[in-house]
Amino acid sequence: DIALQASVLTRDDLLTIESMNTVYSQFFLQTQKSVIEFNQCVAHIDGTTHPDSLTVAMALQKDVWMAGAPYYVGIETQGLLTRGVSVVDQLGVWKKPPNAQVCLRANGALFKTMLFDLLRSGPKLLP
Repeated sequence: DIALQASVLTRDDLLTIESMNTVYSQFFLQTQKSVIEFNQCVAHIDGTTHPDSLTVAMALQKDVWMAGAPYYVGIETQGLLTRGVSVVDQLGVWKKPPNAQVCLRANGALFKTMLFDLLRSGPKLLP
């Protein structure tokens, strides 16, 4: 959920990344081709989502994490409905003590600034 709130890169963002014309920005765009297609066709999101990158940004810069709360989090391992999904017991249904701090709000603007700064920092490609 937090990725949809704070890590979506719009078409305009992707055009900005393309205009950077660095090794990093071009590699990034290459890795996003299937994400763009999936998001448009299946998830109906006009852009790309970056939950893993957002998580790394939080680890690197504490100000990306804006609000969180302790919850019990279980991981679906049986593959009955899905596999590897984190299930956050926000309602306390399992009556288990919290085992994780869950991010509830992140600074999407700071995340985007960090990502863009990184992508700009790569060697420039020839025109």
